[in-house]
Amino acid sequence: MKRLLLLVMAVLLCLSVTSCKEKEIKENTENDTLVTDNVTEVVVDTDSMKKKAVEALNGINSVNLGGKNFTIASTAAMVYVPEAKDTNYRVAVDERNRMFEKKCSAALLQFNDNEDIMLRTARLNLLSGVYYTDLFSIPQKDIGKFAAQGILLRTSSLVGADFSKEWYDGSMMAQAAYSSESYGIYGDFNRDIASYYCLYVNRDLLAAAGLSMPYDKVKDGTWTWDELIAMLRANTDINGTAGMSSPNMGLLTNAVYKSGGNFFVDTGMGKEPALAFNNEATAGVMSLLRSMGGHKTLYNDTAETGSARSDFMQGKSLFYIGTVGEMRNITTMSPDWCILPLPKTVAKNDTYYSYVSSDHAVITVYAGSHCGDMTEVIDALYASSAGGYLSDAYYYELIDTSIRDASALDMMDYICGIKGGKPINDFSDIYTEYRPYTVDAVAKAVYNYELTPQIIFDSVKSGFDEVRRAD
Repeated sequence: MKRLLLLVMAVLLCLSVTSCKEKEIKENTENDTLVTDNVTEVVVDTDSMKKKAVEALNGINSVNLGGKNFTIASTAAMVYVPEAKDTNYRVAVDERNRMFEKKCSAALLQFNDNEDIMLRTARLNLLSGVYYTDLFSIPQKDIGKFAAQGILLRTSSLVGADFSKEWYDGSMMAQAAYSSESYGIYGDFNRDIASYYCLYVNRDLLAAAGLSMPYDKVKDGTWTWDELIAMLRANTDINGTAGMSSPNMGLLTNAVYKSGGNFFVDTGMGKEPALAFNNEATAGVMSLLRSMGGHKTLYNDTAETGSARSDFMQGKSLFYIGTVGEMRNITTMSPDWCILPLPKTVAKNDTYYSYVSSDHAVITVYAGSHCGDMTEVIDALYASSAGGYLSDAYYYELIDTSIRDASALDMMDYICGIKGGKPINDFSDIYTEYRPYTVDAVAKAVYNYELTPQIIFDSVKSGFDEVRRAD
């Protein structure tokens, strides 16, 4: 990342010269016309970036699919097999695909469709014995919906698969497991930085309150929600602005709870799900939420009142909780801004935790795949992305399109777990369509943060009891 920072600083130095800088007006998707900067193109040294991937591919067996197509059906845009190589990131993805295709003697293809149409078509094709796809890329919240239709293979069905290899994310896969039921594959191939939550900060409001960005606190590990609340108090009288803007109470509650390393449900391979509530942690979260609510927190993501993000972009709030992927919109705002990782609940915690959106794309295996060597092919797919070079390429794209200074890039490392952070999912984020009793209990209990920890515990326990009776 030092090489990245040096390149960013070089770009910024160039941009500080009038002849290297132009202003352009962009129209935001929310109809706000705001100002942004053009950024000089950054040349990516992809050969050195993909070195680990090449080594990883050379260390596994070759798979000869005889020139067959290997297909991913996706509910999202063409992210795995881009139609154009018009950005640094897409160039890197295309090179990844070429390495995979050479290793497996196959053409990697992707098509995308409406989720419900895809689900219905896949089931009909499976029943009739007609080939449809090899893999699905779906939002992780829909794993249960697809699994319930009987069209997915469990990861345990992939004989010989070793998900402890460095290019897989074993922690994320454990969070997506329900006893012997595990369908989602996470790792370098489908790592989606855009799905990680972070804090956006209005630096102009911060300066008006006589405060500076807490970069040093992030780096020394003392960036906590209490520190953030102190900033909210200092911002209270600045032009009547709010402290925090969030699309809804549920997201804010989840972000505070998960950033403390807490889980609603304890899951893992071979484990029956169990309540993971820590009464002390829950009480602390409720206290933090009350403190934030006392400083004019906005939850206004409705057609009548606009959106929480646009409120932030118009200078109506000091902080906004959003995903990294929203940066493309936020970069068009006129006020100066930057990003921070979600704070810790307590400073003594060893690491920062990044809450991952329930829309994070997960790879699942279609039960009707025509590929007999599925385990080895998936291994090659993930090995071809090993070493994090695609994440680096995504950083470069953010430099091109969104990030304004080297400090923001440094904060990205904390947000994405490169500097000791850990991404967190939860049972309730992943099986929302499959275990509705438990999920409803979690949602009702936790989102109503005025409840006592014991009432929360009892409510969620009753949800689990209902699931066990239903099973």
